[in-house]
Amino acid sequence: MIAVNSVFQYIDGEKIRIIDIIDMFLYLVNIDAATSMPKKELIKTIEEEIDSEKLIPIKDPFVKIVDENKLSKVQIYKREEDWNFILKFWDKNRYELLEKRSRNKTFKEICNLSGLGLTKVKKVFSRYWQRGMNKNALLPDYINSGGKGKNKKLSNNKIGRPKKG
Repeated sequence: MIAVNSVFQYIDGEKIRIIDIIDMFLYLVNIDAATSMPKKELIKTIEEEIDSEKLIPIKDPFVKIVDENKLSKVQIYKREEDWNFILKFWDKNRYELLEKRSRNKTFKEICNLSGLGLTKVKKVFSRYWQRGMNKNALLPDYINSGGKGKNKKLSNNKIGRPKKG
């Protein structure tokens, strides 16, 4: 019943994804948070929460068919760049990234090796874990940009640089 990449929801509404299982522990992330770092939990605890129906399996909200022909060159480029980054650093640093005590040190080492900033590194891994641990999980969220169709009211004051004198 519990498998890597399965998605569950607590009765309080929090949705989680299982991102890895090692020995008697599993690692999970909150998939609704802006960013989410892995948490370590005993498999037995999660099984008990499932048995008591505090945690129920749900359909993965990030599963979608992506039409490659409708992606812009920028979306494809950014996805490929982030995917190559994940391929380079995830498997060889898996355990260190999953464990809280070694995660920040590992993130900093990855920053030094990749030339990327700490915020970018955390964001790419978080997006990868939260959205299904596949290539399309790394697509940028351009759909959320711009606020198209929304009425915007800046203020009653004029905007821009004030006139001199």
